[in-house]
Amino acid sequence: MKTNFKPIFKTKLKQHEFRRSFFALSLIFVLMFSVLSATSVFMANAAGPVYVATETELRAAVNNAVEPTLIVFTADIQLTSTTLTIASGKDITLTSSGTGFFKLIGAPGTNTTTINTGGTLELAGIIVTHNSGDIGRGVYVNFSATLILSSGEISGNNVDTSIHSDATNGGGVYNWGTFIMNGGTVSKNSAYNGGGVYNIGTFIMNDGLFSENSASGAGGGVDNSGTFEMNSGTFYRNMAVDGGGVINSVFSTFTLNNGNFLENQVTHGAGGGIYNRLLA
Repeated sequence: MKTNFKPIFKTKLKQHEFRRSFFALSLIFVLMFSVLSATSVFMANAAGPVYVATETELRAAVNNAVEPTLIVFTADIQLTSTTLTIASGKDITLTSSGTGFFKLIGAPGTNTTTINTGGTLELAGIIVTHNSGDIGRGVYVNFSATLILSSGEISGNNVDTSIHSDATNGGGVYNWGTFIMNGGTVSKNSAYNGGGVYNIGTFIMNDGLFSENSASGAGGGVDNSGTFEMNSGTFYRNMAVDGGGVINSVFSTFTLNNGNFLENQVTHGAGGGIYNRLLA
């Protein structure tokens, strides 16, 4: 029995070792396949960074973008004729190389950027502006589009303030969709209503600064006709006829959880810091 037992035992042991080795190799293969698959999915959904220094390069990078796409400015870029449009389904982030902020300069008489329905634009370290004397909004956010300001500036954008129409509202940002401000500055913009931001969508301010924006009508910093939630940040030296810092329209919602209002002014109306309109 001893003579017959040993070979059978060795055979079973070898079969067991083979199955264990095969299982280990199979596990390694599955793990490698999972990593490669995850990497492929990530690469398919994250393009860039794409470095741009001219208007032609910028427009090509936006038009050819694979979402989400990081576009890095290496110089100031002047738009010569039309707005920069973020199409539906695009997810674009604009930032600057180096330590400073490069400028995206709008063409005269146009919005600097327009985000179409379903599009997303994040400003993470550039300045959206117009040259001195040029008329044009900074950013126009369509219905169901998203603008995120993480760092940088929306500044020096001005629309015609001599007459009141919807076209003369929102100097820095005209928001139909969702505007999330996590940082950065909205400054020295002007309009008839909503010098900094004219909001008829959803505006969530988590941090950042509104400074020296002005309106010849209402809402030097923000004219809110939608939903505005302020969680932190500062309004400093904004000016309007009514609501130097913020004006909240009838049937609109303004929630102030935290923040600072300093030296905001009205010319001859009500609410230097905040004016909450009530039914007459």
